[in-house]
Amino acid sequence: MALTPQAGIAMGMALLVAERFPDYGTLVLSTVVVSTVFFELLGPFLVRHVLR
Repeated sequence: MALTPQAGIAMGMALLVAERFPDYGTLVLSTVVVSTVFFELLGPFLVRHVLR
C-alpha cells in the first residue's frame, strides 16, 4: 500500500517515455505495467513472509 503513489508516478513516467520515444514505448510501458502489478500484488505477502 505504501508504494501505490510511487507506482502511479512510475506509470506516468512510462507514458512520457512512450510518447517521447515511440520505438521503445511499448517495451517500456509493458515492462513497467507488469512489474508494478507484480509487486503491488505479491509485495505485501512477500514482506509478511520475510518478517515472520
